[in-house]
Amino acid sequence: MITKMLTVNPKKRITASRALQSHWIEHGDEAFEERQLSVKNIKNLIEGKRKLKTAINTLITANRVNMLNKDFKEYLDKRKEENLADKLTTNKTRNTKHNFVEDSVSGKPFEDFYEIGDELGEGGYAFVYRCHHKRTKKIYAVKEVIISKMESGGESTLKDEIAALKLLRGGAHIIRLFDVFYEGDHCFMIMEEMRGGDLLSRICDKEVYTEREARGVCKILFEAVLYCHQKKVAHRDIKPENLLMVEADDDTSIKLADFGFAKRVVSELSLSTLCGTAQYVAPEILDFQIDGYDERCDMWSVGVVTYILLGGYAPFEGEPDELAQFIIRGEYEFHDRYWADISESAKDMIHNLLQVDPAVRLTAIKALQCEWMGLSPEELAGRDLGGAQTQMGEQQQRMEENAASLEASADNKKKSKKSIAGKKAIQKLIQANKFLSLGAMVGGATSKDPTFDLEKLGVEKAAEDDFEDCYDWGRQIGVGTFSVVHEGVAIEMRDSYAVKRIPRVDLWEEDAVALQNEISCLQLVSGCDCIVKLNEVFDETDFTYIVMELLPGGYLIDKIIEKHFYSESKGLIIAKRLIAAVEECHHNRIAIRDLRPENMLMVAGSDTEVKLSDFGHAKIVLQKNSLTTVCGTEGFVAPEIIEHSPQYDIECDMWSLGVVLYIMFGGYRPFRGEGDACLEKIRYGDYKFHNKYWSHVSSDTKDLISRMLTVDVQHRITAEQALYCPLIAKTPDKERRKKGKKKASSDARKS
Repeated sequence: MITKMLTVNPKKRITASRALQSHWIEHGDEAFEERQLSVKNIKNLIEGKRKLKTAINTLITANRVNMLNKDFKEYLDKRKEENLADKLTTNKTRNTKHNFVEDSVSGKPFEDFYEIGDELGEGGYAFVYRCHHKRTKKIYAVKEVIISKMESGGESTLKDEIAALKLLRGGAHIIRLFDVFYEGDHCFMIMEEMRGGDLLSRICDKEVYTEREARGVCKILFEAVLYCHQKKVAHRDIKPENLLMVEADDDTSIKLADFGFAKRVVSELSLSTLCGTAQYVAPEILDFQIDGYDERCDMWSVGVVTYILLGGYAPFEGEPDELAQFIIRGEYEFHDRYWADISESAKDMIHNLLQVDPAVRLTAIKALQCEWMGLSPEELAGRDLGGAQTQMGEQQQRMEENAASLEASADNKKKSKKSIAGKKAIQKLIQANKFLSLGAMVGGATSKDPTFDLEKLGVEKAAEDDFEDCYDWGRQIGVGTFSVVHEGVAIEMRDSYAVKRIPRVDLWEEDAVALQNEISCLQLVSGCDCIVKLNEVFDETDFTYIVMELLPGGYLIDKIIEKHFYSESKGLIIAKRLIAAVEECHHNRIAIRDLRPENMLMVAGSDTEVKLSDFGHAKIVLQKNSLTTVCGTEGFVAPEIIEHSPQYDIECDMWSLGVVLYIMFGGYRPFRGEGDACLEKIRYGDYKFHNKYWSHVSSDTKDLISRMLTVDVQHRITAEQALYCPLIAKTPDKERRKKGKKKASSDARKS
């Protein structure tokens, strides 16, 4: 049986349930009885029976955990999240679903690895083909760019596109770039094959189209744009044609594509290139009186797309001078004929997206938090958008006719100075659109010709310094789920930091989103003294570097093990700091979701100065009770998270904090056992304060812990309530130094 367990091939390895059915387990006692029981063998027999009992208990526990995982498998697979075993393990290194290896680094040519198939589209300088990897047989799309045929500035645009796609690898709902080959005059970009056509065509083909479905599309678009903007990338050409479907039979697999105009935003208003699509372009790009723009231009385009999804037609139409002025002034209407049945909250959101001033325009995260996104599905399901579908079917034809009329009217009579400027801008956009790189990786890909040398209105700033320009590598101090942590030394100031380096090439969607969530959450709360400080983040094409405060004092769990338990006076100081940290997170609507002593670091030389340090599962909660991911650590996870179909909120952290405080004061976990036995106790809040271990702790402290370990979320104490309760309010923020030590140090200074 042991040999079957120690089998290298996992497929041939015995399972826990099979092991329980093995001959040794089922007939072990009989085998022992058959042996001759001499005095010499009695000792061996007893020891053998003890080992047998231990082995059976171990296998039962392993089988119980395995059965628990099976119960959750269907739910977790549906959400494409990690399985429960991964989430409830502290030190497991998890492989991504995608194990793609970049072949270009070998230096060998593209043809050594890929075989080209059908042509999907072509342009003046690029071709798109279906291809398959010779070794793995997986299907991709390859975009072959002939660099010598590109106009002046085109090669720089290509490099920007590749840099943006590398930076956005794994981003939610964003087309993935897998590999890039440069071979002389040719560039080969290996990308996802998108087989479902564009979003606009899919909507027009649907029999029934409701406002709920439109909101689902908008949510995907908002999340994709949010990820781009978190990475400081402006897409600059968002339109329905660039929202592509992964599969022909799947209405939900939508991805943002065509990053031909994408650009890193290194500072506010650092962009100046005139680019985009006429009816979707933001006013700050068109208006020559405005000095520069940034990623906020995308949210205007998102507003136009949302208007089209709900109303069925574009908000801005007309001749070149009229179109430019309508956009610059933000003049549009919600016509009753098409908008009478649309939710007022949807119209309010569009109004806030189509704000001429970028400073007051909705951001992607604010759009996800707006009232319309929070309406129940039942409120939207009955709102039929069939009229919008009909309008959309005619929209593309109107757009083509408008484009033709715009070009034909390029030499029409002169208008006012501002009108002429707007007209010229529109004309340049029409020409510039032909310069777009091929992004439609589908069977019906459109062809675009580079007949226009894209004119820049100013010089856009270069990217900021790379990590290695600013820091020297030091010793390795830790290994994370998909990262390595090193000590980093600032080259100029020689200060030491903890640097987490994450390779981007193999990050899959949930990992990339979790990483960005971690960064976003740290950026919001790192000003709190009770949370590890985020110094800066370097998002580079192949790696992300997170530079944080270095805390060499070890983890809180090590202090607890060393002391066995904390005295009440010192423990309350730690409790106050942890409650303050959680309150800061909750004030910013951040759910930490993995509070435990292993994720809390100590300041060197202190037993009480603790800081929250790990935000790997943290997420900003945009709508109340909108969290559904099963995550956390066994023994610390809140009961509402382990429900079959969880919908929970930031209050889950207070339960986990209660477990941490229980361990800190009592020296052991409140919910003992493994697997489903432990989870069953959590579900019912089954724990006790045993007198043997809790005699040194006051009833006030035990009452605070009990209010945290309350199963009913509505009655669980909040972080704010805990912070201002009398017990915590009177607790000092820091441990007072002993007078003897203080005097000794004072005498030392005098001498």
